[in-house]
Amino acid sequence: MGIWDWFTASNEVYFSPMWKKQIGYEPHELEPKFSTWIDHLHPEERAVRLKDVEDYMANPVGKFILEFRFRHKNESYIWIHSRAETILDEKGKVVRLYGTHLDITKLKMNEDSLMEKNRTLQKINSELDNFVYRVSHDIRAPLSSCFGILNLMEKQNLVNEGNEQYIKLLKDVLLKQETVIKSILDYSRNSRSDLILEEIPLKEMIFATFKDLKFMNDTRGVVELFVDIPEDFSFVCDKNRVQFILNNLLSNGIKYADLTKDKPKIEISASSGDDAIAITFRDNGIGIHTDILPHIFEMFYRGNIESSGSGLGLYIVKETVEKLGGTIQVASEFKHFTSFTITLPQRNDF
Repeated sequence: MGIWDWFTASNEVYFSPMWKKQIGYEPHELEPKFSTWIDHLHPEERAVRLKDVEDYMANPVGKFILEFRFRHKNESYIWIHSRAETILDEKGKVVRLYGTHLDITKLKMNEDSLMEKNRTLQKINSELDNFVYRVSHDIRAPLSSCFGILNLMEKQNLVNEGNEQYIKLLKDVLLKQETVIKSILDYSRNSRSDLILEEIPLKEMIFATFKDLKFMNDTRGVVELFVDIPEDFSFVCDKNRVQFILNNLLSNGIKYADLTKDKPKIEISASSGDDAIAITFRDNGIGIHTDILPHIFEMFYRGNIESSGSGLGLYIVKETVEKLGGTIQVASEFKHFTSFTITLPQRNDF
């Protein structure tokens, strides 16, 4: 670290040996004058830095801090971080300014490199978003056409016992493909979009979501919903992300219901504390094997090859919960129950 000491009346400046060494000079070189400092400033910012000095001299309040490019003896430029203190006379005029010179060239280079990488990442992310939406559109369009053709064949009685099973297989494959595309879009939206905070009417959202999903997967609507949440229970969060979590956990509860039981059901409860809220989803469905349980939040993981899911649902649920600053825990006993508990922070920045 270089040391300097400027006597403003005479414009004489003491430059320490390290101050000179930073820019390639020996201790006996360089004149001890303020003009020496001026001469070594980068031409592009010389006027601005002198103006900074003048402004501070006119109103010497607090520390004087500058960052600037400084010419080395070999004609290259290094970055200097300079901090100074002042001594004033009885009239408040600066009579002496002294401080340090710190070479921050490597820091600046790293900073520039990080900024460039950040710009590159932003560009890549933007291009990736465009790619995801474009590809999803280009793939979903022919999928819709395929569904339309199959539905048209059924309406025109072109489906008979000989090809009915193949039509069903085609529909199942198309549905899986559509699920994968939707999951990729959900992941892209969750990872890229900012949080939009608003009041969440949890109980109302749960019932509305369950109503839309109740008859999915040929369950004939036999799965019952029990909600133990006060009518006025609410919290501040991102509504779209909460909706995504509800859709996934409720649809899983219905999809993996044990229809051999007298009363297939999903139970949801919620509690609120000073710092966090907790929501628990519990069903009495088919449960999850012990060896599968540690892997259910992994990307593209499916517990068995017959699963109709994309292997992305619970992975994105976990990513979404973490995006909201929360945690998710799972417990299950095969053929008995599965429960998910989500903990989210109480937000005061709404």
